[in-house]
Amino acid sequence: MIIIVVIGGGVVGGLSAINLKDKGFQVTILDQSEIGQESSSAAAGILFPLLPWDYDDSIYQLCMNSDRSYESLSKRLIDETGCDPEFKKSGMLLKQKNDRQLMSEWSTRNNFNIEERKLDNNPYFYFPEVCQISPSKLMKALKKLMVNLKIEIIENCKLTPIKSENKKIFEWPSNNNQLISADFYVIATGAWTGLIHQKFLDHIYPVRGQMIQFKKNDIELPHIFYGDNSYVLQRKDGVILAGSTRENVGFSKAINREAISMLQKKAQNLVPKLKDIELEKHWTGFRPGTNENLPFIMKDNFYENLFINSGHYRYGITMAPESANRITELIMQEGA
Repeated sequence: MIIIVVIGGGVVGGLSAINLKDKGFQVTILDQSEIGQESSSAAAGILFPLLPWDYDDSIYQLCMNSDRSYESLSKRLIDETGCDPEFKKSGMLLKQKNDRQLMSEWSTRNNFNIEERKLDNNPYFYFPEVCQISPSKLMKALKKLMVNLKIEIIENCKLTPIKSENKKIFEWPSNNNQLISADFYVIATGAWTGLIHQKFLDHIYPVRGQMIQFKKNDIELPHIFYGDNSYVLQRKDGVILAGSTRENVGFSKAINREAISMLQKKAQNLVPKLKDIELEKHWTGFRPGTNENLPFIMKDNFYENLFINSGHYRYGITMAPESANRITELIMQEGA
């Protein structure tokens, strides 16, 4: 049986591993820490590219069916693991801006329904189809599904930078001198990609994002709110969070108090009732930034049995189902 090793245990790597296992491959997934403990669990989980008319159309092509994919996946996860990733269609309210024409052209081109609404006498654009999911609960469910599917999980295993001069990788050494053998390898390490494949050092880089969460309260938010490059959303369990920053500071997890204060003020502007609610916690995650905001979903141009599924920047959760489909198709085209 063909053995495939997926390197990186976030949502992109996890869904890639599950997809490949469903196709009949023997799959191992490994992570330098624990499955889903880095940027995937730190994300907001909005299943829509915020302001997609600002991006290349190919970005929306990777995102456009994520709501249906996650709705179906959520049912599978509940049935097969008992874990609910809290998928819900909440819709999104966007504070009206001056990009009405761009938005209108985009919505017409993509047959996407956008309505105009007023809330507290403020004008909004309403996106009724926008959905969300809880990334931390999604990752817990995915890990349990991988165990059920007998996907081998290797945690706390850091691979050394690839140095092989052969065009085919037979063994990939780790920092503890373990050799990872496979017929095919998939790099899905997000912001850390350049650390194991140095060709990507200048193409995929960490962008720190800080998030905040408010103390438990009685506020009910029927929709996601977005405006001034910030958002507020409420999980199924009532938790309200807001985000996020975009900081090019490498892998520094140092807390930026000014950024936290800015996020809080922006959240209060979007949802004035939050002015009376204290913050409960805040956290950071590292997005895999790219120069064109486009991920690398490709066969490596030197190593014959190496594939890249990384660099999804702000939309790793949203792009993960389609990215997993595409990387699986590429591997199968190799005659695997």
